[in-house]
Amino acid sequence: DLVKYDYLAGITLVSDVQGDFSYDQDTLTTDIFSLNSTYSESDKQRLFTHFAGIDPDPEHDGIYEQWEITVDGAVENPTTFTMKELIDNAPSVTDIGSYMCEINGFGGPLMENFEFTGIPLSWVLEQVRPTPEANNLMMGWRGGYGFDYLEKFPAYLVYKINGEPLSYFNGYPVLLYIDDGFAGHDTQQVTHIEIGVLDEPGVPGIPGHQTADGTWINMPCVGICYLKNGQILPQGEAHTFEGYAHACQLGIESVEISFDRGKTWTKLDTSDSKDGRWVYWRFTWQPEATGSYIISVRATSKAESLVSPVNELLFNVQ
Repeated sequence: DLVKYDYLAGITLVSDVQGDFSYDQDTLTTDIFSLNSTYSESDKQRLFTHFAGIDPDPEHDGIYEQWEITVDGAVENPTTFTMKELIDNAPSVTDIGSYMCEINGFGGPLMENFEFTGIPLSWVLEQVRPTPEANNLMMGWRGGYGFDYLEKFPAYLVYKINGEPLSYFNGYPVLLYIDDGFAGHDTQQVTHIEIGVLDEPGVPGIPGHQTADGTWINMPCVGICYLKNGQILPQGEAHTFEGYAHACQLGIESVEISFDRGKTWTKLDTSDSKDGRWVYWRFTWQPEATGSYIISVRATSKAESLVSPVNELLFNVQ
Protein backbone atom coordinates (compact mmCIF):
# COMPACT_ATOMS: atom_id res chain seq x y z
CA ASP A 1 0.00 0.00 0.00
CA LEU A 2 2.76 2.48 0.91
CA VAL A 3 4.45 1.89 -2.44
CA LYS A 4 1.38 2.09 -4.65
CA TYR A 5 0.20 5.44 -3.27
CA ASP A 6 3.42 7.13 -4.39
CA TYR A 7 2.77 5.97 -7.93
CA LEU A 8 -0.96 6.71 -7.85
CA ALA A 9 -0.18 10.24 -6.62
CA GLY A 10 2.19 10.74 -9.53
CA ILE A 11 5.34 11.07 -7.41
CA THR A 12 8.58 10.60 -9.36
CA LEU A 13 11.13 8.68 -7.28
CA VAL A 14 14.85 9.24 -7.84
CA SER A 15 17.22 6.67 -6.34
CA ASP A 16 20.63 7.80 -5.04
CA VAL A 17 19.95 11.36 -6.13
CA GLN A 18 23.11 13.15 -7.25
CA GLY A 19 23.97 16.82 -6.95
CA ASP A 20 26.37 19.34 -5.46
CA PHE A 21 26.14 18.96 -1.67
CA SER A 22 27.90 21.49 0.61
CA TYR A 23 27.57 23.30 3.93
CA ASP A 24 28.84 26.27 5.89
CA GLN A 25 28.28 27.67 9.38
CA ASP A 26 28.56 31.40 8.71
CA THR A 27 25.40 32.02 6.66
CA LEU A 28 23.57 34.64 8.72
CA THR A 29 19.84 34.98 9.28
CA THR A 30 18.35 38.26 8.10
CA ASP A 31 15.57 38.67 10.70
CA ILE A 32 18.08 38.92 13.50
CA PHE A 33 16.99 37.98 17.00
CA SER A 34 13.31 37.38 16.46
CA LEU A 35 13.69 35.25 19.58
CA ASN A 36 13.14 36.88 22.92
CA SER A 37 12.84 36.14 26.60
CA THR A 38 9.68 37.12 28.47
CA TYR A 39 10.32 35.40 31.78
CA SER A 40 11.05 38.30 34.13
CA GLU A 41 9.15 41.48 34.90
CA SER A 42 11.97 43.57 33.40
CA ASP A 43 11.65 41.57 30.17
CA LYS A 44 7.94 42.34 30.00
CA GLN A 45 8.46 46.02 30.75
CA ARG A 46 11.13 46.25 28.03
CA LEU A 47 8.88 44.60 25.45
CA PHE A 48 5.88 46.77 26.37
CA THR A 49 8.07 49.85 25.94
CA HIS A 50 9.32 48.58 22.58
CA PHE A 51 5.83 47.87 21.23
CA ALA A 52 4.74 51.31 22.41
CA GLY A 53 7.36 52.74 20.05
CA ILE A 54 9.59 54.22 22.74
CA ASP A 55 12.92 52.55 21.88
CA PRO A 56 16.00 54.45 23.03
CA ASP A 57 18.43 55.90 20.48
CA PRO A 58 21.80 54.15 20.92
CA GLU A 59 23.62 57.00 19.17
CA HIS A 60 22.37 59.80 21.43
CA ASP A 61 20.95 58.51 24.72
CA GLY A 62 24.28 58.08 26.54
CA ILE A 63 23.20 54.69 27.87
CA TYR A 64 26.70 53.18 27.77
CA GLU A 65 27.98 55.84 30.18
CA GLN A 66 25.05 55.27 32.52
CA TRP A 67 24.58 51.50 32.37
CA GLU A 68 26.24 49.72 35.32
CA ILE A 69 27.02 46.05 35.87
CA THR A 70 27.97 45.05 39.40
CA VAL A 71 29.98 41.85 39.93
CA ASP A 72 30.23 40.75 43.55
CA GLY A 73 29.82 37.80 45.89
CA ALA A 74 32.69 35.35 46.38
CA VAL A 75 35.28 37.67 44.84
CA GLU A 76 38.32 39.53 46.16
CA ASN A 77 37.60 42.71 44.21
CA PRO A 78 33.86 43.42 43.86
CA THR A 79 33.47 45.96 41.08
CA THR A 80 30.82 48.01 39.35
CA PHE A 81 31.59 48.59 35.67
CA THR A 82 29.87 50.91 33.25
CA MET A 83 29.34 49.59 29.74
CA LYS A 84 31.52 52.43 28.41
CA GLU A 85 34.38 51.36 30.68
CA LEU A 86 34.06 47.79 29.49
CA ILE A 87 33.86 48.73 25.81
CA ASP A 88 36.84 51.10 26.12
CA ASN A 89 39.10 48.90 28.24
CA ALA A 90 38.15 45.24 27.87
CA PRO A 91 39.13 42.97 24.97
CA SER A 92 36.38 42.53 22.39
CA VAL A 93 35.50 39.34 20.52
CA THR A 94 33.58 39.18 17.24
CA ASP A 95 32.40 35.70 16.26
CA ILE A 96 29.48 33.74 14.81
CA GLY A 97 26.83 32.36 17.17
CA SER A 98 23.70 30.23 16.80
CA TYR A 99 20.43 30.20 18.73
CA MET A 100 17.54 27.76 18.79
CA CYS A 101 14.45 28.60 20.80
CA GLU A 102 13.34 25.97 23.27
CA ILE A 103 9.85 26.00 21.71
CA ASN A 104 11.02 25.69 18.12
CA GLY A 105 8.90 23.11 16.33
CA PHE A 106 10.70 20.48 14.28
CA GLY A 107 12.18 22.22 11.24
CA GLY A 108 10.68 25.48 12.49
CA PRO A 109 11.85 29.06 11.93
CA LEU A 110 12.89 29.90 15.50
CA MET A 111 16.59 29.66 14.62
CA GLU A 112 19.17 32.42 14.41
CA ASN A 113 22.75 32.50 13.14
CA PHE A 114 24.39 35.86 13.75
CA GLU A 115 27.63 37.76 14.21
CA PHE A 116 28.05 39.01 17.76
CA THR A 117 30.50 41.44 19.32
CA GLY A 118 31.02 41.18 23.03
CA ILE A 119 33.34 41.20 26.02
CA PRO A 120 34.47 37.78 27.29
CA LEU A 121 33.01 37.14 30.71
CA SER A 122 36.31 35.45 31.57
CA TRP A 123 38.03 38.87 31.37
CA VAL A 124 35.46 40.38 33.74
CA LEU A 125 36.06 37.54 36.21
CA GLU A 126 39.81 38.16 36.05
CA GLN A 127 39.21 41.73 37.21
CA VAL A 128 37.08 40.76 40.23
CA ARG A 129 39.24 37.71 41.12
CA PRO A 130 36.87 34.96 42.34
CA THR A 131 37.94 33.29 45.58
CA PRO A 132 39.53 29.82 45.25
CA GLU A 133 36.34 28.07 46.33
CA ALA A 134 34.06 30.05 43.98
CA ASN A 135 32.44 27.77 41.40
CA ASN A 136 29.17 29.31 40.25
CA LEU A 137 27.79 32.40 38.54
CA MET A 138 24.30 33.57 39.45
CA MET A 139 22.06 35.65 37.18
CA GLY A 140 19.19 36.48 39.53
CA TRP A 141 15.93 34.74 38.66
CA ARG A 142 17.54 32.65 35.90
CA GLY A 143 19.66 30.61 38.26
CA GLY A 144 23.23 29.38 38.19
CA TYR A 145 25.93 28.56 35.68
CA GLY A 146 28.79 26.43 36.97
CA PHE A 147 32.33 27.56 36.14
CA ASP A 148 32.95 24.18 34.50
CA TYR A 149 30.03 24.80 32.15
CA LEU A 150 31.26 28.29 31.26
CA GLU A 151 34.74 26.91 30.48
CA LYS A 152 33.16 24.58 27.95
CA PHE A 153 30.67 27.13 26.60
CA PRO A 154 32.14 30.65 26.91
CA ALA A 155 29.94 33.59 27.87
CA TYR A 156 30.07 37.14 26.52
CA LEU A 157 28.56 40.49 27.40
CA VAL A 158 27.20 41.20 23.92
CA TYR A 159 26.52 44.76 22.80
CA LYS A 160 26.52 44.45 19.00
CA ILE A 161 24.79 42.11 16.56
CA ASN A 162 25.97 42.07 12.94
CA GLY A 163 27.92 45.24 13.58
CA GLU A 164 24.93 47.19 14.94
CA PRO A 165 24.11 48.07 18.58
CA LEU A 166 21.98 45.44 20.26
CA SER A 167 18.33 46.32 19.74
CA TYR A 168 16.16 47.35 22.68
CA PHE A 169 13.75 44.59 21.71
CA ASN A 170 16.45 42.06 22.46
CA GLY A 171 18.05 43.51 25.56
CA TYR A 172 19.82 46.75 24.66
CA PRO A 173 22.36 47.77 25.78
CA VAL A 174 23.82 44.38 26.81
CA LEU A 175 22.92 40.72 27.13
CA LEU A 176 24.83 37.84 28.61
CA TYR A 177 25.23 35.37 25.73
CA ILE A 178 26.29 31.79 26.49
CA ASP A 179 27.71 30.09 23.43
CA ASP A 180 25.89 26.77 23.80
CA GLY A 181 23.21 27.10 21.13
CA PHE A 182 20.13 27.78 23.30
CA ALA A 183 18.28 31.08 23.30
CA GLY A 184 16.77 30.38 26.71
CA HIS A 185 20.12 30.43 28.51
CA ASP A 186 20.80 34.13 27.96
CA THR A 187 19.92 37.16 30.07
CA GLN A 188 18.94 40.57 28.66
CA GLN A 189 19.84 43.95 30.18
CA VAL A 190 22.41 42.59 32.64
CA THR A 191 22.94 44.72 35.77
CA HIS A 192 24.18 42.25 38.40
CA ILE A 193 26.36 39.14 38.36
CA GLU A 194 26.87 37.29 41.63
CA ILE A 195 29.70 34.80 42.10
CA GLY A 196 28.85 32.02 44.52
CA VAL A 197 30.03 28.85 46.21
CA LEU A 198 27.68 25.89 45.85
CA ASP A 199 27.91 22.21 46.77
CA GLU A 200 26.52 21.49 43.30
CA PRO A 201 27.30 24.29 40.81
CA GLY A 202 24.48 25.18 38.47
CA VAL A 203 24.37 23.50 35.09
CA PRO A 204 21.83 24.93 32.63
CA GLY A 205 19.22 22.47 31.54
CA ILE A 206 17.90 22.12 28.03
CA PRO A 207 14.25 23.13 28.46
CA GLY A 208 11.89 21.86 25.82
CA HIS A 209 14.34 19.38 24.35
CA GLN A 210 14.82 16.52 26.79
CA THR A 211 12.23 14.76 28.91
CA ALA A 212 12.77 13.43 32.42
CA ASP A 213 13.58 9.96 31.08
CA GLY A 214 16.32 11.37 28.82
CA THR A 215 14.37 11.26 25.55
CA TRP A 216 15.33 14.04 23.14
CA ILE A 217 12.32 15.85 21.68
CA ASN A 218 13.77 18.14 19.05
CA MET A 219 17.41 17.20 18.68
CA PRO A 220 18.69 17.20 16.04
CA CYS A 221 16.41 19.67 14.29
CA VAL A 222 16.57 19.95 10.49
CA GLY A 223 14.78 22.55 8.39
CA ILE A 224 14.17 23.20 4.68
CA CYS A 225 14.27 26.92 3.86
CA TYR A 226 12.91 28.95 0.95
CA LEU A 227 10.83 26.09 -0.49
CA LYS A 228 7.04 25.99 -0.18
CA ASN A 229 5.04 22.79 -0.28
CA GLY A 230 3.87 22.32 -3.89
CA GLN A 231 6.22 24.96 -5.29
CA ILE A 232 6.81 24.81 -9.05
CA LEU A 233 10.43 24.79 -10.25
CA PRO A 234 11.34 25.46 -13.91
CA GLN A 235 12.38 22.52 -16.06
CA GLY A 236 15.90 22.58 -17.43
CA GLU A 237 17.30 24.72 -14.64
CA ALA A 238 19.37 23.57 -11.69
CA HIS A 239 17.82 24.37 -8.34
CA THR A 240 19.63 24.78 -5.02
CA PHE A 241 17.73 23.43 -2.03
CA GLU A 242 18.93 24.76 1.31
CA GLY A 243 18.23 24.58 5.00
CA TYR A 244 19.71 24.11 8.45
CA ALA A 245 20.57 21.34 10.86
CA HIS A 246 21.18 22.08 14.53
CA ALA A 247 21.77 20.01 17.64
CA CYS A 248 23.29 22.61 19.96
CA GLN A 249 26.05 21.09 22.11
CA LEU A 250 25.60 17.68 20.48
CA GLY A 251 26.89 18.87 17.10
CA ILE A 252 25.92 17.65 13.62
CA GLU A 253 27.64 14.56 12.22
CA SER A 254 25.89 14.45 8.85
CA VAL A 255 22.99 15.66 6.74
CA GLU A 256 21.24 13.31 4.28
CA ILE A 257 18.84 13.87 1.39
CA SER A 258 16.52 11.42 -0.30
CA PHE A 259 14.32 11.77 -3.40
CA ASP A 260 12.75 8.31 -3.10
CA ARG A 261 10.98 8.59 0.27
CA GLY A 262 13.95 7.32 2.25
CA LYS A 263 14.78 4.17 0.32
CA THR A 264 18.21 5.60 -0.52
CA TRP A 265 20.07 8.51 1.01
CA THR A 266 22.77 10.87 -0.29
CA LYS A 267 25.03 11.83 2.61
CA LEU A 268 26.95 15.01 3.43
CA ASP A 269 29.65 14.49 6.07
CA THR A 270 29.68 17.43 8.50
CA SER A 271 31.78 15.81 11.22
CA ASP A 272 34.33 18.63 11.05
CA SER A 273 31.66 21.25 11.85
CA LYS A 274 31.82 23.26 15.06
CA ASP A 275 29.46 22.10 17.81
CA GLY A 276 26.89 24.61 19.03
CA ARG A 277 26.56 26.15 15.55
CA TRP A 278 23.98 25.40 12.95
CA VAL A 279 25.05 23.57 9.80
CA TYR A 280 23.61 25.39 6.81
CA TRP A 281 23.38 22.85 3.98
CA ARG A 282 22.87 23.36 0.24
CA PHE A 283 22.05 20.76 -2.42
CA THR A 284 22.05 21.76 -6.10
CA TRP A 285 20.13 19.36 -8.35
CA GLN A 286 19.35 19.30 -12.06
CA PRO A 287 15.92 17.71 -12.77
CA GLU A 288 15.90 15.40 -15.76
CA ALA A 289 12.15 15.35 -16.32
CA THR A 290 8.95 17.15 -15.43
CA GLY A 291 6.87 15.71 -12.62
CA SER A 292 6.18 15.81 -8.90
CA TYR A 293 8.99 15.08 -6.46
CA ILE A 294 9.48 14.87 -2.71
CA ILE A 295 12.67 16.02 -1.01
CA SER A 296 13.37 14.31 2.32
CA VAL A 297 16.05 15.55 4.72
CA ARG A 298 17.38 14.17 7.98
CA ALA A 299 20.39 14.84 10.24
CA THR A 300 22.47 12.86 12.73
CA SER A 301 24.14 14.32 15.81
CA LYS A 302 27.77 13.71 16.74
CA ALA A 303 27.15 13.01 20.42
CA GLU A 304 24.74 10.13 21.07
CA SER A 305 24.33 9.54 17.28
CA LEU A 306 20.73 10.76 17.37
CA VAL A 307 18.88 10.69 14.05
CA SER A 308 16.30 13.39 13.47
CA PRO A 309 12.81 12.77 12.15
CA VAL A 310 12.54 13.19 8.39
CA ASN A 311 11.52 16.61 7.08
CA GLU A 312 9.73 16.39 3.70
CA LEU A 313 8.31 18.79 1.12
CA LEU A 314 6.58 18.19 -2.22
CA PHE A 315 7.65 20.23 -5.25
CA ASN A 316 6.88 20.14 -8.96
CA VAL A 317 9.05 20.54 -12.05
CA GLN A 318 7.32 22.03 -15.10
